[in-house]
Amino acid sequence: MDSRFIGDRESKLNLSISSKERRKLFDNLRKLSFNDASADTAPNELFPYGLISRQPRDRQYDRETALIAATGVEQGLECAIAAHLCRREDASKLLFADEGVLRDFNAKIKMAYIIGVVGKKTAADIQAIRGVRNAFAHARAVIYFETPEVKAVCNLITLPQREPMTMGGIEFNDARERFIQSCFRLHLHLLCYQPDREAHNPSLLD
Repeated sequence: MDSRFIGDRESKLNLSISSKERRKLFDNLRKLSFNDASADTAPNELFPYGLISRQPRDRQYDRETALIAATGVEQGLECAIAAHLCRREDASKLLFADEGVLRDFNAKIKMAYIIGVVGKKTAADIQAIRGVRNAFAHARAVIYFETPEVKAVCNLITLPQREPMTMGGIEFNDARERFIQSCFRLHLHLLCYQPDREAHNPSLLD
């Protein structure tokens, strides 16, 4: 390799950064994972690809769509679990941070089911969402919602049949819309979950 290129590249990098400063940079990066949305966050901020699309969606954004939508559900679980267990301000950090016992999406689903935040059907729906999210996150080949394996798992999500009035009239045979709409509804209801509130909708989280 041309030594002139190496010298030019090194001049643009901060090679004198200490280990402590490096750890701080990574800590700041990890904190972005806990910049949670609130109940007042606009839907188009949570789901930038839109909840309702009059035209067919561009499948080149399927990976981003899956990751963003599923992250909303995971955050909703965190909020609902923390609200159910205690009112401590540091609950989220203790439960969901790097060393937290519920740092894993699967662990959050299981805990939400154990303590009664979600029922068996909704837990199964969120497991399907998690599986699709993982496939998009880790697949080395390009995949889409139309990919047979992805579509088959999206079709396991039962929320559209259980709550058709809340689903905006989506087509049940469209895996992409089934996934997006289900994620949004679950995120919204989990984010607003209050165990002692009578208005809580138990059927949606059955």
